[in-house]
Amino acid sequence: MEGECCDHHLSPNRKISRLMSNATDNEWEEERRLFRKVIKTFGTYQEYAKRKLKSTMRFVESLPKRHQDLLVDYRDHIRSFHTFIDVNQSLFHLILESVGSLYENHNQIYGSMHDNDHHPPLQPTPSDYDKLNSIMKQLVRDWSAEGVPERHTCYKPIIDEIEEQFSHIESKEDIHILVPGAGTGRLTHEIVRKGFATQGNEFSMYMLFTSNFILNKCWGENLHTCYPWMSECVNVLRAEDQIRPVVFPDLDPSDLPPGAKFSMTAGDFLDVYGVTEQQNAWDCIATCFFIDCATNIIAFIERIYGCLKENGVWINLGPLMYHYADLPDERSIEPSYDCLIDIVKKIGFKLEKEDVGVSTKFAANRESMLSYTYQSVFFVCRKTSSVEGEIVSKVKNNSRICEVSGECSSNSVEIKSEIYCSNDNNQVDKEKDECCQTGCKF
Repeated sequence: MEGECCDHHLSPNRKISRLMSNATDNEWEEERRLFRKVIKTFGTYQEYAKRKLKSTMRFVESLPKRHQDLLVDYRDHIRSFHTFIDVNQSLFHLILESVGSLYENHNQIYGSMHDNDHHPPLQPTPSDYDKLNSIMKQLVRDWSAEGVPERHTCYKPIIDEIEEQFSHIESKEDIHILVPGAGTGRLTHEIVRKGFATQGNEFSMYMLFTSNFILNKCWGENLHTCYPWMSECVNVLRAEDQIRPVVFPDLDPSDLPPGAKFSMTAGDFLDVYGVTEQQNAWDCIATCFFIDCATNIIAFIERIYGCLKENGVWINLGPLMYHYADLPDERSIEPSYDCLIDIVKKIGFKLEKEDVGVSTKFAANRESMLSYTYQSVFFVCRKTSSVEGEIVSKVKNNSRICEVSGECSSNSVEIKSEIYCSNDNNQVDKEKDECCQTGCKF
């Protein structure tokens, strides 16, 4: 379940391996198309962003001359975006360069990035390019000095609670902690740095590509720069705020304890952790801004319960955004917090700590004229008893199973993953997030 680097050294040519099973040719073909769509989105950001820029300039040029004369500074500001778009594209190219080493048998499964599909390629949409903007803002939150305040309010309570729960344990590496919805991996990384055996899980290919780049290819501090705020055209106080650079990572991701046990899984949480060997497997599950990503939040809670060992601890912090609540053609349930915590208890958890009204933000622009603050909930629950019915509803033979292990630098730790690609598309339209054809919005 964990990948471990002995003395932090691995062969530089070590790559991820994938094992395919229980998937039809058509299903794999569709996954290849979705994978290549994500590749194309990263690769054509510059083209898309400059096309939008050109459209804005054309509109300015269509205005009356007296208006154009008043917009001289504005036009110069917009023109300056070209340089910063190029910087962002350079970053996305670096992320793409690391994708080829994401899977050992990458070409067998996905083919070369330049191979022709048997079907017309899927074209990126504006919402796909918006995900790249989200990726950059996630990098700010997770891996920049600017993100320290958010990490302090969102991650520190979870990390502190983990340390308190297992303060009596001498061998921290014997405590296994799972972090679903790991994003670009900072919370998972911080828990590993405390000495615990930790596994992150992520569904979005955009996040997986980026976390692979950060965790396996960034060997130092403040190596890269991006401009995440250019896409924010409203509530801008000063023109310079739009082109404010962000440098990352603020620490060396490869700086981990000797023998650190760090792993990542790719795929839908319900599928990956619905297999028999994941039952009663984890000492602690930590969720941050995650549980409201489900169409059926009860399924998430049941899966968390089933994966925990007896007396295992679930630590949660976040709001109840319910990502699917307002999406057309999507059905979901949105219980209030008081209703939800009652469900948590009925499933078999004992509520040990609870703090409501915890002020938190998510990937916020500190210079914007608009700021959202969530009054999040923080709670700690313990698995105390069995529940009637089937908690783990899916077994291995209902999923395609792919084993993955990542590449490490000389000062890094192996990222080893298992990807479970469900044949079931009930959770979400595959066009919303391109990973294994099922999963949650990020």
